[in-house]
Amino acid sequence: MSQLESVKVYGWYEGQLKDLIKCVKFERAQAGANVLADLLLQRFSGQAHGFQVVPVPTTPRRQRQRGYDQAKLIARRYAKKARLPYCDILQRSGTRRQLGASRQERLRQLQGVFSVRSQKKDLATPVLLVDDVVTTGATIEEAAHTLRAQGYRHVSALLVAQTKPLDFL
Repeated sequence: MSQLESVKVYGWYEGQLKDLIKCVKFERAQAGANVLADLLLQRFSGQAHGFQVVPVPTTPRRQRQRGYDQAKLIARRYAKKARLPYCDILQRSGTRRQLGASRQERLRQLQGVFSVRSQKKDLATPVLLVDDVVTTGATIEEAAHTLRAQGYRHVSALLVAQTKPLDFL
């Protein structure tokens, strides 16, 4: 059973969208996060009213390599433009590379990698997890599981792109 109430995805990880995401992730084109946030806002305008925006953090190693976390950039800019609270409450540990791993392998690798920072928790306000690309759904499922285990009752996801049909909902 999915930990997510709903998942909304802007588009497929292909063509210009794929190129833009790759530029943000691998070519330090941080301004592209603003464009991605705009795309999410245009497509899903008004559908996130009342949510708190929570980025799905990338691994600490990737953040050090890039100098930033692309999901946090996208989420922060989306929240600001949508006039929603931005809550950077998830933290991630571990460095296992997921590329090429199956959904089941990813789920095993991700168990326990997320935790919720100890800060004032707004458990009643629905959470909107924001990330750039979803492949198997294992990462956002584990993030949602972590939030639910901490008492967050309503968790949904907003993603920029998907690599294949999502069959985990």
